[in-house]
This record gives sequence, C-alpha cells and structure tokens, in this order.
Amino acid sequence: VGSLGSALSFNPGVFLQVALWRLLLGVGAGGVYPIAATYAKESCPDPHMQSTVVAFVFSMQGVGYLLAPVVALVVLQSVGRADLQWRLVLGFGALLLLMVLWLLVVMEGRMKRKQMVSMASQIVADITVDDDGAEAAAAEQASPSSAPQNSGQSLGSSLVHVYGLLKDPEILRSMLGAAGSWFLFDVTFYGNTLFEDEVLGTIFGGDESPTQLTTEEILVYAIALPGYYLALLFMHRLGPKVIQLQGFIMMGIIYLLIGIFWTQMLEGSAAILLVMYALTFVFSNFGPNSTTFILPSLTFPAHARSSLNGICAACGKLGAIVGSSSFSTLDADWGVQHVLMLCGGIAFLGALLTVFFVKSAKELEQKGEEERTRSHDALSIAQSPANSTPYEPF
Repeated sequence: VGSLGSALSFNPGVFLQVALWRLLLGVGAGGVYPIAATYAKESCPDPHMQSTVVAFVFSMQGVGYLLAPVVALVVLQSVGRADLQWRLVLGFGALLLLMVLWLLVVMEGRMKRKQMVSMASQIVADITVDDDGAEAAAAEQASPSSAPQNSGQSLGSSLVHVYGLLKDPEILRSMLGAAGSWFLFDVTFYGNTLFEDEVLGTIFGGDESPTQLTTEEILVYAIALPGYYLALLFMHRLGPKVIQLQGFIMMGIIYLLIGIFWTQMLEGSAAILLVMYALTFVFSNFGPNSTTFILPSLTFPAHARSSLNGICAACGKLGAIVGSSSFSTLDADWGVQHVLMLCGGIAFLGALLTVFFVKSAKELEQKGEEERTRSHDALSIAQSPANSTPYEPF
C-alpha cells in the first residue's frame, strides 16, 4: 500500500504525500524483519541449518538493493517523461509485493485444506473409538469455564511483559549483544550511504546525471552482493558471532585506512578508493548486516522471540536515524575523511560488544538443544493418557 500510494501521489503537496506513504512503507518493511527471521528459524526442521536458512532469507535484501538501481536505469532509458519515471520506479515494489501476497494466499489456502482434512480424519477416528468420551469432552469444551480467552494484549501489558523478560540476566546480556550491535552497525551503515555520492563523484568525476549516478550505484551494489553469499556459505561453519566479529573488525580497518589515506587515494588511483569503499559493504554483508538479522531469532527463548526481535530491529532503525541525521553535519564540520575514521571507531566498538555480549555458536547450539528438550518433554506430558481426551475439537 505504501509503495503504491507513493507512486500515485499528486499535486499539491506531492512531497508530503510521498514522505507519508514512504513512512507507512517503512513501518511495514521494518515489521517484516522480526517476523521473517522468526518464521524462517522455526520452519526449519534441522536445528543445525537454522542459521543458514535465516541467512538465505536475509540475502534477498542484497538482490533488492541491486535490483532497485537496475529498474531505475531501465526506466530512465525507456521512458522519457520524468513524472512517469519516478512513479514507475516507486510503484515497481508494489508489483513485486502483490505477487508475493498472491503466493501467500495460495499457500495458506492449501495448508488450511490439508489441516482440515487431517483434523476431520482424526475426529472420525476418535469418535469411532469412544463416542461417549467424545460427547463428554465436547460438553466440557462448550462450558463457559473452558471458553477461549482473548489472547490480545494491550500496549501496557506488552511493555510490562518485556520489562519482566529483561530482568533475566541471560536475556539482558543477549539483548545488549543483539540490539546494541544492530544499533552500532546501522549508525555506520546508513551514515556511510550518505557519502556514497561524494565518494563516487570523486572517483568517476563530476557528472551527476541520473543515468550516471544509477550506473555507479549498480556497480557498488554488484561488488557488495557476494558478501551476502559468503555469510550464507560460512554461517554454519563459523557461526554468527565469528562472522559478526570479523565483519566489524574488517569494516573498522577499511574505514580507518580510507580516512587516513583519503588525500593520497584521491591524488593516486581512484580505482583503489572504489575497491576500498565497496569492501566496506562486502564486509558489512559478510558480517553484522547479516548476523544482526539472524542473532535475535537464535538467541531469545521461543515465548519472547518475536517481541525481542522487534525491539532489536527498532534499535537498528534508531541507529539509522542517528547516523543519517548526524553524519551530514559532521561531514560539513570535519570533512568526509574524519567521519569515515569515526565510522571505523564505531565499528571497533561493535566488535567489542560482540566479544562480550554475543553468544558463541556452541552456546547457541546448547541453548537450542535445551529448548528442544523442554518442548519434547512438555509434548510428552500433554500426550500422556492422564492428560489426553478422546476428542479434541477445532
């Protein structure tokens, strides 16, 4: 809706309309992060492959980053009217989302039909075995005391619930590691994108035509894309903590090198500057950009996973606001090279946070095994003869 609305904005007040529609789009896209990560993790039957599955889901972000300027370049080359160009580019996202929505509706319908057939078969079998017990169970379910309770929670009760969770030292430590590293990473990531035009303009010259800028973005995102698949390849072997740690360290080193040797790179080879700048995106993708999405789904207990994952994502967006709002002012006061050095310092701070507050792959595996054991024990108790009924209604 937000993507389609921004494409259909009209005068007067077109800029305000686009901003409001993009805000709505941002809220929806931000909500996808915790839901997608949690769903991907819990839908994977192999516990040893869960982090890899979540990494694969997140790798589609890189495809989206690359596809956006590609679509823009195609539109720029094929459509002459500027008022249609930006509408088509913004509206293209709505087309993709409509396709995804259709797939979700079809898949959900098939799953519901399978579940109904399975439940109907089970009910018939149970009634055949013990019709009297079925009637008793049905009467018990129909009584007022067994009526389903409203599971909805108010905002206040949700906040109290989260506060209670954070009183657990283990959960608090995990929150500091997951939310804190997400915040610090997004400060550098979104701050770094502010300098993209300046850095690329320095490398490729002063041509700021839309076609030239779009081509430069395609080049940068194409170089950065393999980072997602490196994370996907090594996630199971190294674990999220090691990948996040090396990503922060490499980002810090590269930021410092660019900042320290900024003048020399400008006077020497612009190609080296391009490679170094693109490597910051490679190691962010093969590093905290992927792991900050993955860690909350693996770290927190099942009963609080979605809520705490959402808080971590919100901390990331807060970091994006801090970076994008402050780095422009710092650039004007200090210069781009000093701001890039600051990004390096923030990246090293993220590495320290990772060392002390992010769980290792072994710790995550042990925690997952304990959670599966508790779930199995609870299921065994629920299915024991003393706790079973011959008929369980829908």
